Amino acid sequence: MKHPIIVGCLSCSLLSAHAKEAIDLGAMEVSSTTETASSSSPQPAATAYDSFDPLDTGLSVINRETIAAGYEGGTDFTGLLQNLPFVQMDTERQAGTAEAAQSLRPSDFSISGGNYYDNSILIDGVSATSIMDVSSKSKNDFNEVYGQTSQTLYVDTSLIGSVDVLDSNISARYGDFIGGVVDIKLRQPARKFGVSVSGGFQNDSMVSYRKSGNGEVTKEKPDFTKYQSSFSVDMPLSERLFVLASISRSESAVSYNMSENYGGNQFKTGDRSSNYLLKALYEYSDALSLEGQLVYSPYRSEHQPDNSINSLNLNRSDGLSAYVAANGVRGAGNWQHKLSYQLSDASREWDGDRFQWPSKAASVNWCDSTNCTEGGFGSLDQTQQDIAYHFTFNQPLAGGDLSLGSELRYTVARKQRPQDNRYYSGGKVMNSGVTANCAAGDPACRGDVVLTQYSDYAAYDAEVALFSQAVWAEYFRRIGAVELRAGARLNHDDFLGNLNLSPRVSANWSLFDDTYLTLGANRYYAANMVGYAIRSQYPDSYFYRRSVNTTNGEVGSWALGSTSRSTDYGQGDLKTPYSDELTAALTFPAPLDGHFRVKGVYRQNRDGFANSQRDKVSFEPGDGSKSTTTTLYTLTNDGKSDYKGLALEWQGQVERHSFNANITWSKTKTFGDTSSYFDYTDPQEQVYYQGRVIGMDELYALNERSNFAAPIRAAAGWTARWSTQLQTNASLNYRGGYDFLGDSGNDVKVDGSSYDRYEQITIGSFTTVNLNARYLLPKWQQHLMSVDVRVSNVFNRTPEIASNSSSASYRLGRSVWLGLNCSY
Repeated sequence: MKHPIIVGCLSCSLLSAHAKEAIDLGAMEVSSTTETASSSSPQPAATAYDSFDPLDTGLSVINRETIAAGYEGGTDFTGLLQNLPFVQMDTERQAGTAEAAQSLRPSDFSISGGNYYDNSILIDGVSATSIMDVSSKSKNDFNEVYGQTSQTLYVDTSLIGSVDVLDSNISARYGDFIGGVVDIKLRQPARKFGVSVSGGFQNDSMVSYRKSGNGEVTKEKPDFTKYQSSFSVDMPLSERLFVLASISRSESAVSYNMSENYGGNQFKTGDRSSNYLLKALYEYSDALSLEGQLVYSPYRSEHQPDNSINSLNLNRSDGLSAYVAANGVRGAGNWQHKLSYQLSDASREWDGDRFQWPSKAASVNWCDSTNCTEGGFGSLDQTQQDIAYHFTFNQPLAGGDLSLGSELRYTVARKQRPQDNRYYSGGKVMNSGVTANCAAGDPACRGDVVLTQYSDYAAYDAEVALFSQAVWAEYFRRIGAVELRAGARLNHDDFLGNLNLSPRVSANWSLFDDTYLTLGANRYYAANMVGYAIRSQYPDSYFYRRSVNTTNGEVGSWALGSTSRSTDYGQGDLKTPYSDELTAALTFPAPLDGHFRVKGVYRQNRDGFANSQRDKVSFEPGDGSKSTTTTLYTLTNDGKSDYKGLALEWQGQVERHSFNANITWSKTKTFGDTSSYFDYTDPQEQVYYQGRVIGMDELYALNERSNFAAPIRAAAGWTARWSTQLQTNASLNYRGGYDFLGDSGNDVKVDGSSYDRYEQITIGSFTTVNLNARYLLPKWQQHLMSVDVRVSNVFNRTPEIASNSSSASYRLGRSVWLGLNCSY
């Protein structure tokens, strides 16, 4: 495989050498993605984020220059969000596991106390938020696809023009969230012809791993390689038509070792993420422009359990997003019509039947555990399709500005198990000299061993379709020293059948010059989540048995032993979960030509989906088999929590240096039953906790922590443009200590089977410092080249972890990412 950085250099050189022969540019100017760095005098450095709008106090904007200067490398831009107040990142970003090294997916994050799946993720205003259940984190879940996130479309960092993050005081034009809004805006086609090529690389030799916890680390440090490459071209095809085309690709390859009981041999798996973008802008006239965009983002992830053979699991997270839009100006007003289509394919391919063989059988010579596993849990097809129409209109009115809009959306979520799958177990080994009388084609019968029971996972086709409508209006007006924005959003869908009104009010008062007091009162309603409706369509479970005579080899016929519905989800007249918010902010000038702000956010989250008491009910199958006891889950609106957050923010600039700092205190309090529907995992997935094997549903019921709720967070940044050639970015992040119930990183064997060990873990406070540098090489002919060195966790810090067992795991320490960028 060719090194991506070398390929990028060669491509850039060839473009430069042959550009005059290939393209007659005439009088057309040539653009560059790094043209600001090549100007005659250095420009002011970009800030970590732009905020401090007196009215939109919840809005933070991360611009393109900041993304290029501050992100940590690779394809995950979400690390930039940790610099913002009211945002908390998943602590698993610091995990030192091979699985973490392999993943190229964006990290989960929480905004203003909401769960990571409570945010609205938009790409150029088009929803990229999953309405499926993304809460399962199990690698061996028979009915859920591993590794899914709440984001349905992954975009390469090189394509992002800016990111709007809204944590509070959010305009009525946004809906379907009770956390926050992240609107990723892909860059527009340039008005000048330009070509850019970039590449990046990292492997395990560029990463330091540190031991955390007590005892010996039983798992090896990751052995991996990652690379990223992208190619884009801006093409002004006429004076009015501008096109951007881009291709990018990222890939990881990680070495794993099979369990010692399975031979300990090394194998490799990896992830692959690609982006294909085509974007066009046609400026028909000064009053009308047309634009269209197509993004296709296929993602593949391989997973091979280390305690099973013939069990390669291929997971997909493919995304497709397209839209066409018309933008117009009418007098002093403007309008937009947008029609969009989004497709998410989160499916898996996995060997269809699973077997648990006793190692005492001579034919089971590939494993020395008590029971040896082979095969998978079957393939699943999981898709989500959205067709949406948006209309927005803005018009001056009566001394102010009126904005209004509407949205129509049709969504189809579908999940299928294409064929029946079985899980065979209960092996019986034949006596010496006896051969089992196996029927032709019986996969669970060998000459020296017979499996005597199986669970049947029946094929199913579950589908939920919903049609939703929303209208919103907002009016802005200045009255003396006060600016007022008052609006409301009204939405309805035919899934829950609720009509929800969300009032949004914000006002700021100019106390002195550049000093503002802002108050806001808002209500937000959650997006539809159809995971429970999909699960309610799962088929019943069937359990079969057969007899075998180990002395003469006779094998009996399969007979239905029991029929059960292990989980059922009753659905009554449910309300839509909502969040009521009060916010206040004081913004005033600060030294270094900057701003200082004190902001508080208080939220009451109500009517959250939760499980009712788990009642045991009798279930009569009606087919002559044994009746069983069924657990019935009735979905309710009993979920309730409060969130309080207070942040101090400062931003300043002097000459070519920009600075920012913030500190946030927050507290989330949950009332009543902490076991929410979204935390539920099928009890067949089991772990080891406090001396016994328990189901994940029981574990979640015991676990009252949040992975995104450190009480104190702080961030500081310094971006400097030292010259036309050199730019640096340094950022500091502090996270306070907290407790949680989590995976220790070690496995425990019970009766020959291996289980993840969970325990109460205390993570101490810790501080990390990142340092990035970009150096622009001397210009050669018509192209520019720059080198990136991105160092995360410069001082190689990891939090101190205390637990109740003598286990330990690796955490991510210092890491280096190298990159090269060429533009013409």
